[in-house]
Amino acid sequence: MSTTANPIPVLRPLIAVALAATVLATLAGCGKSMEDAATEAAVRAASDGKMEVERDGDRMTFTGEDGSTATVSHGDDLDLPAGFPDDVWRPADYRVRSVVDADGMWMIGMSSDTPVDALRRDAGERMAAQGWKQVMAMEHENGAMLAWEKDERHAALSFGREGDASMISVQLREAP
Repeated sequence: MSTTANPIPVLRPLIAVALAATVLATLAGCGKSMEDAATEAAVRAASDGKMEVERDGDRMTFTGEDGSTATVSHGDDLDLPAGFPDDVWRPADYRVRSVVDADGMWMIGMSSDTPVDALRRDAGERMAAQGWKQVMAMEHENGAMLAWEKDERHAALSFGREGDASMISVQLREAP
């Protein structure tokens, strides 16, 4: 058993809040004031009022009592976060719709016009070519999920449809 401290348990409340904010913002659609109010309410409820929220346009930064932070951004065509590794697959025609950046853990929401099956195949081939080891694959009627490991990093790719677009979620956790 390793004695190295794992930062993920400390970040779990922040990650849960960031996920709640992402879901609420996605559900809120175009109503920015409703989105902001719902997100702030979720943060306050999830943290018992012990988390600070700072807004800058479509970006919200959550800071916990211990100083840990998570940033959530939503938009139509965002940039990938600084430091996001080049060896993690993304479609050729992707648009970044949401970004959660939480101290070495990223969740990137993307859309693509490429069909889900083609995206899944491309991701599998390109991740393997980059040296990633596939540890899980699951397909279902509406999409798929693939999980990979490399150098103590973990990546999960989820694929689904929303209307005419393919939706991709990339979750990446860097080694501590």
